[in-house]
Amino acid sequence: MTQLVIGQLLNGVIVGTLYGIIALGVTLTFGLTGVVNFALGAFMMLGAYATWYLYDVVGFPYPVAVIGAVVVVSIFGYVSDLALFRFTRGNLVNGLLVSIGMISVFEALVLAAFTTTPKDLTYVLPGALKVAGIVLPKIKVAVAAVFLAVILGTYLALTRTWLGRAAFAYAQNPEAAALMGIRTGRLQTIVVVYSTALAGLGGGLYASMYSIEPTIGSAYVLKAVEAAILAGVGSVLGALGGGIILGISENIGSVFFSSAFRDAYGLVFLILILLVRPGGLFEVGGQAVLGRQICLATPWLTERHGYDPTSIAIYGFMAASLAVSFNLIFGFTGQLSMFHAASFGVSAYVVTILVTTFGWNFWLAIAPALAIVVILSLIVGTICFRFKLKEFYFAVVTLAFSEVLRLITLNWNSVTNGSLGITIVDTPKIWTPSGTFAIAGGVAWYYLTLALLVVVYGVCSRVLKSWIGRCLAAIRLNDQLGETLGIDVFKYKLLGFAIGSGLAGLVGAFYGFYAGFVEPHFLSISLGLDIIAMVLLGGVNSLIGPVVGALVLTALPHVIELSAELRIALYGSILIFVILVMPKGIVGLLTSRKHAA
Repeated sequence: MTQLVIGQLLNGVIVGTLYGIIALGVTLTFGLTGVVNFALGAFMMLGAYATWYLYDVVGFPYPVAVIGAVVVVSIFGYVSDLALFRFTRGNLVNGLLVSIGMISVFEALVLAAFTTTPKDLTYVLPGALKVAGIVLPKIKVAVAAVFLAVILGTYLALTRTWLGRAAFAYAQNPEAAALMGIRTGRLQTIVVVYSTALAGLGGGLYASMYSIEPTIGSAYVLKAVEAAILAGVGSVLGALGGGIILGISENIGSVFFSSAFRDAYGLVFLILILLVRPGGLFEVGGQAVLGRQICLATPWLTERHGYDPTSIAIYGFMAASLAVSFNLIFGFTGQLSMFHAASFGVSAYVVTILVTTFGWNFWLAIAPALAIVVILSLIVGTICFRFKLKEFYFAVVTLAFSEVLRLITLNWNSVTNGSLGITIVDTPKIWTPSGTFAIAGGVAWYYLTLALLVVVYGVCSRVLKSWIGRCLAAIRLNDQLGETLGIDVFKYKLLGFAIGSGLAGLVGAFYGFYAGFVEPHFLSISLGLDIIAMVLLGGVNSLIGPVVGALVLTALPHVIELSAELRIALYGSILIFVILVMPKGIVGLLTSRKHAA
């Protein structure tokens, strides 16, 4: 047993260095540009594919292939900074969403070019080292050594060179650095390109150890952001330390507990650290960062059903209901919650299990489902608001709770049927004086989901017009000022969070019975990002904006006849376009033009 634990510790350190090299890019980019660049995951994936292509297809020696991949990725990084990121500097949310859109585009294009078939490099460095009975592949040891050398070299360069001192000065005080003659724009571009080069190097060396596929970047950039937050964004060596801690926690957790919850161990540890030390273990300057997010996927609401207008409208109404309820928390309270998809998914599962397993009536099952969602939201909200986690740390912790719930539904096979989900054959029934009426067929669901949208919209409208809405508006503008005015900030933040989450649960109760199934994807981060995209596209400053955004994003992929991969790319491109060109959304743009006229 001791030998097994030691072996897992060493493997955790090796995996942690990979997390650390990407986390270093995250912390450098954020420190100099104010952007949490999730596109580093896409650049890692591109580095892996470029290395595979140059080594296995073209026939270059492996070191030359890795260097070539790093150069290619660096060029992509320079172009993306010039064309996109320089317009989002200093705006954390916009930069984050643009980078997520880039992941969507790059993954879709690579998927179209190389399909989902994993690619493997022929053996680069075969053999293994055996120390005290512990076997470690030589290639993994060599890769970890390279990562350690690069991270330590970066640290020395930042502390002992003029460029490093300039970067440090800019991170501390951009205005003073500019007055001292530092060319801040060029410095930011250098850091962005170097960070993408690190991601490309990580991908190139990753390809020598594991199979590569289009989604590897999304998975590893999430781990990297976890490591960066865990360490405290701004600490170069902390990025390495955070990566190693994360790698060890996953490996050791898999030894003593179930390996099925491997991803959850790091998340739980991250939540505990943020509650005790909001700036991370190695906090530098108390900088905040928006945490774990994942790449966008195809619009989830129509991916398994026909494209007839009635079906699209039904999914559009449910998407609009989700977006409106989310905007109550995000647009009108100023809280970037990543718990919304979990509220939706938990309710869908509870109603489905009560009906299919225990024989409950559909309408009666909605009440306990909503009660569970509200209780969960009160627990999560109390933890976040009691510890005064604001803005992006709030997003990190709600995201972590959401992912833990997803992992539970994925691995609790005896109750949720795991990754296969639960098939639903029952249909809701409505009693009428002339008899029982089953809600089956497009027309019935069309009017039911339209009524659902009206109810959600009406509840949110009533809340916003009440004293609660006025308190939420004051909190969004300045919660400290709200406290001086006598507003119980904790109470109203928690109330707004619970109402919005409860309405999401109401939508989830209906969605599974129309779709005919529930699955762990209902709680996924990608669904949460889809909801955010709908709100941003329509506009966050009104209730009607999310409705418009949801209907457009639900219908658009089917109005334009494209392959699944190109629909994903289109979806990511729309997100980037809206952030850079239409920051007020469709409704905001139309309103501005009307006032200008």
